[in-house]
Amino acid sequence: MSPLDVVMPQQRKPAPDQDDPQIDADGQIDADALARQKVLGDRLKGLFDDVAQEPIPAEFMDLLNKLSDQNPGDEPE
Repeated sequence: MSPLDVVMPQQRKPAPDQDDPQIDADGQIDADALARQKVLGDRLKGLFDDVAQEPIPAEFMDLLNKLSDQNPGDEPE
């Protein structure tokens, strides 16, 4: 074993039925798992998009403005 193997061990792909919810024990693609994953991904994307569209709270903007008004060597208020 080289020192590189200790730092960066080889990645081994797990057996299909161990860690991949889209592959069943027979190695076949699980269409139901794929459909659930797509629905979950779509919902998460929708939630993220909603949060990204929310306005920045006034208190946070005030803090950002105070920080941007300071000179680099000034102590925070």
